[in-house]
Amino acid sequence: MMNLTSKNGFLASALGLVVTLFGVNVSGAIAQSSNSISWRRLSEIGSPKVLALIPSRFLSGFENGDVAVTALSSYRIAYVVAKNGVDLNITSTVGLQADRNRNFNHPEAFNEAYRLPATSDFPESRYDASQLVEVVHYAAKYDGESTRTQVRQSRWSNLSNGKLAYYLPQDSGRQGWCVFTDESARYSDFTCVNIANSPRAALTVLNSLPTRN
Repeated sequence: MMNLTSKNGFLASALGLVVTLFGVNVSGAIAQSSNSISWRRLSEIGSPKVLALIPSRFLSGFENGDVAVTALSSYRIAYVVAKNGVDLNITSTVGLQADRNRNFNHPEAFNEAYRLPATSDFPESRYDASQLVEVVHYAAKYDGESTRTQVRQSRWSNLSNGKLAYYLPQDSGRQGWCVFTDESARYSDFTCVNIANSPRAALTVLNSLPTRN
C-alpha cells in the first residue's frame, strides 16, 4: 500500500504564481538544467494551470520521481509522475509538442509551461506496472449523460472538503477517483487521479489537491 509523505511548505496556488525561484527566472533555470523534473520541483516552477493539479502532499516513493506533461489543451490538462528511480526518458517539452500534437493547444498557459518536460506517448507499460501516478483535469466538454450514468453506478467516497469523489473509467481506458468542480451543474469540469491497482492511494492524492470552485 502506498502512503503519503508531507511536503515542507506548499508553494503552489491555483490562483497563480510569480514564476521565479530565488530571484532566478524559471524559464532560464529549466533551460540550463536537464529535462528531468521532480514532482516537488514542479510545485515550485509549474504554470498556474498545472499548479492547480499539484497536491499538498506527495506519495511516498514518488515525491522525487520524473514528471512529464501529457496534455495541456483547452479540453484537458494532464501529467504523470514516475516512481522514484524510474526514468521516463523524456526528451521533449510542452513547447516542442505544441507545434505537432493536438493535446497541446493551450497558448495562454505556454508562457509559463512551455519548457516543462512533456511526452506525446503515454507510458502505458509504466502505468500498468503501478509505476506512475496520472493527474488529469477534464473540461466540462467531457461531462454528459454517459458520464453521469457512470457516476450513478460507481463507488463513491467523501473528500475532506465535503465533495464526493467517484471511481470512474475515463475515455483513456484508465480508471481512477474523480471529483467535479460543480456536480450540481448540468456540465462540469472534473479532476481525476489514476494509479493502476492502487485506488486507495489515488483517492488520497485526489483528497490532497487544491479545491476548485
